[in-house]
Amino acid sequence: MDARVLRKRIYKLLIFSILMVLGILLMAFLFINHADDSLNKATYTTMDQEIDLCVQRVSSKKNTDLVLLNTFARNLNKGTDLDFSLFEMKKESDFSSIQFIDMNHNVYSSKKDSKFSYNNLSDEYKDKIRGIINMCG
Repeated sequence: MDARVLRKRIYKLLIFSILMVLGILLMAFLFINHADDSLNKATYTTMDQEIDLCVQRVSSKKNTDLVLLNTFARNLNKGTDLDFSLFEMKKESDFSSIQFIDMNHNVYSSKKDSKFSYNNLSDEYKDKIRGIINMCG
């Protein structure tokens, strides 16, 4: 064979090889890009589902706590020792502490060693308490 024909064949083979490598690189890029998009979509979908579950849990916990507090509020009229009732309620719930202020600004607490006083509250909290008392009374 002639050297010129051999060079032509090698040249064609080289061009074919380069085109094959470029084709493989293009397919790899497209595959990686698609896989990345799919992973991002799956991640966002999973995050949305987790956020929805967290919202449901928080809402359920809030509703459970409100039911518990309403049940306690109904039992306040039964003339029990308020400090003891608060202490017992705290033991049966997830609350870290429970305080109660009656219409006369007497303060009751679930913590035996708590020295919580109405007079020590900020004016902002006192205004809120007065507003609640006015709504109830």
